[in-house]
Amino acid sequence: YGPFLSAVERQAMMTISTGVQAVSEGNYGRTDEAMWYVDKIVQTFSRKLPGSIAEMMPDYGCFAIAWTSYGIVLPLIQHVFGIQPDAVNKTVVFDPHLPTGWENMSIEDLPVGSNIVSFSRAKTGRGIEYGFEAKENGWSFVLRGDALSGAEYYLNGRRVSSTSSGIRMSGRKNHVLVVQH
Repeated sequence: YGPFLSAVERQAMMTISTGVQAVSEGNYGRTDEAMWYVDKIVQTFSRKLPGSIAEMMPDYGCFAIAWTSYGIVLPLIQHVFGIQPDAVNKTVVFDPHLPTGWENMSIEDLPVGSNIVSFSRAKTGRGIEYGFEAKENGWSFVLRGDALSGAEYYLNGRRVSSTSSGIRMSGRKNHVLVVQH
């Protein structure tokens, strides 16, 4: 999905503008719209080479260059998962924005600076549960998001208060339970 490279042949197309639109929708908080564009990019998978991401469809040009992955990775990592790394200060902020119909999600082994982090969110009978893991000590995590307003919060089993900047935590493994009334 994207502009045709030739208005006459109307065969080859590029996904770069679709990726830019997906990122833009995410930047403006329009999660469902961003995911619509991500889905259009995903539909270009495996048209010529199984498992590849062709940059021009049909595959008359480049093989697996960065702009197709840009249109998938940035909206998912930065907006849906809401991952905002600050590796210099050994801090990662999580401010997730789930698309309509999503209740659970996870990402594992994401490189952030010299660290590897994992993040999960699950809607359970108890509330919304978030998991945070890091390979290295000395890092901080912050959970922000709409789900945090008007609720009770438990960090590693202990009740805590949320501030305007979210829930701050440290340690290699953390669990946050959000109970809404």
